[in-house]
Amino acid sequence: GKKSATLASEFKEVTVGDFYREIFPIGSFERAGHKEDRKPNAIIVDISEKIAVNHIVFDDLGAFSECKGIKFAISNTIAYSGRNRTKKNAYSLYGFIIDLDYVTDYTLGDLIFQMEGGVIPMASYLVNSGTGIHVYYVFNEPIPLFDWLVDPLNKLKNALTDIVWNQYTSVEKEKQFQSIYQLFPGWQPLQ
Repeated sequence: GKKSATLASEFKEVTVGDFYREIFPIGSFERAGHKEDRKPNAIIVDISEKIAVNHIVFDDLGAFSECKGIKFAISNTIAYSGRNRTKKNAYSLYGFIIDLDYVTDYTLGDLIFQMEGGVIPMASYLVNSGTGIHVYYVFNEPIPLFDWLVDPLNKLKNALTDIVWNQYTSVEKEKQFQSIYQLFPGWQPLQ
């Protein structure tokens, strides 16, 4: 639709591989078959069937390509130490994802205008999610998810959401504040 055309005219389209590699640089995760690396991994959750299936993302990021055909695969910007996506296993955070709902062609233009004007911090990526936009802020370095850091990180993400989601960027007045642990569908992003 028109939102995709606006994004394509304003930003450079990137491949799925480049998108995830920027979020998770080389060396972020354990290599497949190399438990001696003793590193965390991202997890993609396939929820297209009755039972959710976890796909472990190794350092080659191949799981993102392998999961491309899955009807509903979700992930986030967290590395986990272990094979299960639990708060206890959350190891490090690589960025914030803000789910900005009910973005029209007009409010998308305003979102871009506010980012270019410095009203809203410039996003690393904007991804068309259908009725909304997923706004990615990728960190320069991952942040360790110590228990004492989770609450301040959630407060920071909520404050950023409050700035990004305003009367000009969404037609929905009821803002949604989501935890750093929130999962999002995979897609073809624009930068």
